[in-house]
Amino acid sequence: MRQQKKKKEFNDLLIPVIFVLALLPFVTRLIIYDAGLSGYSWFPSNDSVNDFFSYYKSYTFIIISIVSAVILVPYFFLQRTRIKDMMPFIPIGIYSFFVLLSSIFSTNRQISIVGGMAHFESVFVLLGYVIMLIY
Repeated sequence: MRQQKKKKEFNDLLIPVIFVLALLPFVTRLIIYDAGLSGYSWFPSNDSVNDFFSYYKSYTFIIISIVSAVILVPYFFLQRTRIKDMMPFIPIGIYSFFVLLSSIFSTNRQISIVGGMAHFESVFVLLGYVIMLIY
């Protein structure tokens, strides 16, 4: 008897992960924006800042995270998992809770929601990390 070679198929569920790992590092574009920090004494009065790497990358990551979350929702409703199997996700839930608390009690909520100068890791990007980790 001949052994039939098993045909390897591409798993469509890997597409968001492939986008994050292979394509997201190449998302770059220059943006000049107002940082909104000129009211602070430690920031120069010239409020215009440019960013080449992180602004568009963060919004692209948020879109990929939303797509991943839409894919995950039916999966969690279709899979019946025991509480014991969900135990490793407790630290992730605690992290998500503290991210939300940090955003709620932030002194500058706009920066926590949109992202700050040269570091556009908003609350949505941080929660997107959680989504991609679970995905």
